[in-house]
Amino acid sequence: MSRPLHPDLLDYLRIGLSIHLGGRTAQGLPLLNRALAIRVEPDHRLSVLLSSPAADALLDAIREVPQVAVVLCQPTTHRTVQIKGRDAAVSPAQPEDWLHRREHKLRFVTEIRPFGFDEVFASAWLDVDSPDRLHAVTFTPYGAWNQSPGPGAGRPIEVHA
Repeated sequence: MSRPLHPDLLDYLRIGLSIHLGGRTAQGLPLLNRALAIRVEPDHRLSVLLSSPAADALLDAIREVPQVAVVLCQPTTHRTVQIKGRDAAVSPAQPEDWLHRREHKLRFVTEIRPFGFDEVFASAWLDVDSPDRLHAVTFTPYGAWNQSPGPGAGRPIEVHA
């Protein structure tokens, strides 16, 4: 079992965040995709939801090189956190992930509404047409860093309780 995540990080992961997942090929080529949602597993690993075919190259790369970095940004504050993992595994999404993706999208709408964006925009950004196109990339966080613009950028933050 993974160590419990820090309560502040758990709270942050419940917000309607903008999420991007990065990895690399065996040749070192970096790849990045917008993610649809993030889920904290019961054992405190993280699962990031991606869709096919948009993320196929990244998913293939993660199968070869299981190192990932997820970047999570809160639109209303620009608070940004990067979390890294070394043991990422790709799997088909679980049936409940379809609903989780929808719930995340609604939280994201709450974050972007002050800027004049609505669910139509969020749907274009985060929807996928079929549950069988969802994939989960699950990993154990080993480090996290503040990536918010400003003087604290790059500083480590507490990952575990």
